Amino acid sequence: MIGVNIAIIQDNSLLLTQREDFEVWYLPGGVVEPGETLAQAAMRKAKEETRLDAEPALVIQPSAGPATDLRATRSLRIEAQ
Repeated sequence: MIGVNIAIIQDNSLLLTQREDFEVWYLPGGVVEPGETLAQAAMRKAKEETRLDAEPALVIQPSAGPATDLRATRSLRIEAQ
């Protein structure tokens, strides 16, 4: 199962959503449906969770660790200029 998250940034502000089942703030996202690209899934999840039409400016491909442990991922930090 592959998932996506989308960082929606405007005027140097980052949009977060809050879960309904417990008070945690997070980036909108979810599971990639069969046949979807990562960008398509991110745009769909942004619309479903925020009602915003988002266009991806940058898609970061996942970098997974060993196939037996999908929790082993690398993170990337991007700063606005």
